[in-house]
Amino acid sequence: MDTFALTSCSNCRVVVVEDSRWGRAGEDGTRWPFVDFLRGTCRTIAWMVMAMVLCARPAVAVNPSLSGSLVVPFLFHPDDPDVVGDQAYWYWSGGIGGSISLSAPTVLEISTAAVGNLNWSNPNNWSKFPLDTGGLSISSSGSGSYNASVNGGSPYLNVLGPSGPTEGTVGTQVVFANIHGSGSVDGFGGATVSSNTVATKYNATIASGAHLNFDQIPTLQNLTVNSGASVNNGGFSITVRSNLANHGSGDFNAIVSGDFTNDAVAASGNVANATYLEIGGQLINTGELNVNNHLKTISATGNAGTIKLSNNGDFISAAAFANNGIFQFTDGNMYGPGVFTNNGTFTWIGQGVIRPGAQVVNTTTAFTIVGPNTNSRALEGTLTNSATITQSGGSNLDASGTINNQASALYDIIDDSHVSLDATHGTIHNAGTFRKSGGSGNSEIGAAINNTGTISVTSGRLHFRGGGTLNGGTMTFSGGHEAEFYASDVTVIGTNSASGNGALEISGGHVFADSGNAGTFANFTGGANLLLTGGLVEGKMGGTLTFNLTGASTVQLTGPPSQSGGTVGGLGSTINAGNFQWVHGVVVGNFTNTSNNFTMTAGNQSISGSGLLTNANAISQGDGSDLSLLLGGSLTNQAGALWTMTGTNAIEDGFHTGPINNAGTWRKTGVSTTSTLRSVPFNNTGTLAVESGKLSILGPDVLNLMPAGTLSFRLGGLTPQVDFGTIETDHSLTAGGKLAVTLATGFAPALGNTFDLFDWAATYSFDGAFAALQLPVLASGLKWDTSQLYASGVLSVGVGLPGDFNQNGVVDAPDYVVWREYLGTTYTQSDYNTWRAHFGQTMGSSADSGSSVNGASVPEPSLIWLVSIFVFVGVLRSRGV
Repeated sequence: MDTFALTSCSNCRVVVVEDSRWGRAGEDGTRWPFVDFLRGTCRTIAWMVMAMVLCARPAVAVNPSLSGSLVVPFLFHPDDPDVVGDQAYWYWSGGIGGSISLSAPTVLEISTAAVGNLNWSNPNNWSKFPLDTGGLSISSSGSGSYNASVNGGSPYLNVLGPSGPTEGTVGTQVVFANIHGSGSVDGFGGATVSSNTVATKYNATIASGAHLNFDQIPTLQNLTVNSGASVNNGGFSITVRSNLANHGSGDFNAIVSGDFTNDAVAASGNVANATYLEIGGQLINTGELNVNNHLKTISATGNAGTIKLSNNGDFISAAAFANNGIFQFTDGNMYGPGVFTNNGTFTWIGQGVIRPGAQVVNTTTAFTIVGPNTNSRALEGTLTNSATITQSGGSNLDASGTINNQASALYDIIDDSHVSLDATHGTIHNAGTFRKSGGSGNSEIGAAINNTGTISVTSGRLHFRGGGTLNGGTMTFSGGHEAEFYASDVTVIGTNSASGNGALEISGGHVFADSGNAGTFANFTGGANLLLTGGLVEGKMGGTLTFNLTGASTVQLTGPPSQSGGTVGGLGSTINAGNFQWVHGVVVGNFTNTSNNFTMTAGNQSISGSGLLTNANAISQGDGSDLSLLLGGSLTNQAGALWTMTGTNAIEDGFHTGPINNAGTWRKTGVSTTSTLRSVPFNNTGTLAVESGKLSILGPDVLNLMPAGTLSFRLGGLTPQVDFGTIETDHSLTAGGKLAVTLATGFAPALGNTFDLFDWAATYSFDGAFAALQLPVLASGLKWDTSQLYASGVLSVGVGLPGDFNQNGVVDAPDYVVWREYLGTTYTQSDYNTWRAHFGQTMGSSADSGSSVNGASVPEPSLIWLVSIFVFVGVLRSRGV
């Protein structure tokens, strides 16, 4: 068997066929003339090939080139002399040995520079790699011939394919056909040998004035859009394996593995729109980038130019993103999980949502949230402020996520804008200053606020309804403006202070010190007040809530007159230790006053729901106060404490009242005024002091004068309810304990003076008697007449025994002690002489000599009595009496 060797010149792609058995004789040993003829023919062809090699153009280094060799086996059919017309010929015996390969760089980067409108699918618009045409097709004539073609006879390595440029791999092939003997038509036939494959990548530069319109989905290595050029994806996405640079205009629907560079600005007629743009490398933006659909950054990167997020577009930072330029958030969505840090200007103009998981951090004073008021502006992720955020334009930020206002940072609402206007959700952690500095109306804060910093109101009102925590922070006010909590739960921890001439108002919701915590409102200065106008403020069971406002600041338990007002007290400890004014409102649970500046003014007050108001210091119930005890509500005035009813006021049974338990001093004052105890049991184990005005006792068994208690009156003149107080009742009273009467300074009752201390309706009177009567000393010769005390409630001054200073019906040594005690006030030195003159006399007795009283003779004191008196007085003096 004979073979032909086909070789290819690496420069010329020339296929050379060599006879490996030139000059072989026939089987009979003779040399065939036809063989010589073929030998000559092949030599001629070889010279022709050499000439073609010498004439071929040199190849470009990056161009592909064919190399290698093929062995094609042939058999020779000699001429048979015995057969008329028979001819000798070579024929293919089947099979091809060896190989041909395509030599090329690892990656072919194919470029185009578009001028005018570029038809992306047309391969003629692309630079293709030639195969150096010298030996692309070789043929011969005569007794034998062959044809060899590469890529169907194309002079180029055409890798574009029918769908335009797409990154991938491409192969080439060599086709052999029509190798046969002279005159034969059925010899070689055809054979295909495929070469190796090579990767291809495409680069495109869109020149100024050119327009690129994608009509399929290509993959590029690099894409550059020059200024004045434009790109329109046409709904098709491209993949850029390396970098994309835009200096012109583009609607970029692209996945960019490398960097995206944009310096296009609308002022120069160039724009960049992120129709669907994902960037794996760096965003190098010094121009304007409009995100009207989708922008995603994969790696940590940033912005130095302007980014405009609008048209419900999505901005996704999969890694850290730093805005050092301008970020305009008009509409759309911001996603994480990468942290978005604003080091430049961030303007939230219209709608838009910071989605769950997104984290936005502001480090500058150029972060603004401006109108209009829309429910479509929402914070569902986290916004952390370490500098200044300004909100204005009547805007609303629905914050179902979290705002972290860090220490030294400022969140400033400069008009009547809102945070969560229409919903109660989200959280504001304020360690810096959360301020309303503009607008005369309310700024609604529906998010819960946890304040460890400063809440400031210098204009209008901050209206909190989302609850939260007041944890050792402060509030500042000016111009009488307020912060108001009117809904939800607010936990009080630590000492919370305020300053300025405004107020913190609690008008609803539930404000409390939780179990195991102690919360305090204290250190209010500058006239800042705490207004309790609604809701419940309490120390929960196991918790302690304390009010301690001093100076010009006051806690005011109040509310609109037509409403019940605020509610104070709980199952734990709720304590007032400072200034407290009760106008309207309810005490429930336990509420204790330890201050001497607790006042009740004109209004409707109540103690309800088994509530207990405990006074451990001083409470003044003023004119117009109407206190109801209902549903088991009660009041305790502890030992050493003082409750003063001054003016016209009342304590009454609202419904199922509890008692008043007085172990301290309960005082009625107020000239010509009436304080009423209406069907409320008053249990007196301390002192009930009726000094002026009238104490009206309505209902049976109301005033319970306990054995350990004292009922006292102070006499300063003769006019009832002016110079001394009175008790009026519509039922009998049970006398008990001690009745004590004192005299006001400078007043000395005279003979015949009467004091109507008790007034009964109809025929009521006292039941029983007082255990003790403690009456003031009278001038010599006067005595207290108590004969009508239990029947009509009248105490009067009658004629007494001269010298009987203690009014026990006998002039004896104890009278001298009384004289010594009141010498210089009630008594004079002459009263001693009276006592001495009447010593030993008793009421109704008489003597043979000396003066007489009521017809009784009082003898001179004997020497032994005088000695006894002086000894008695000496003992008293030695004891310091």
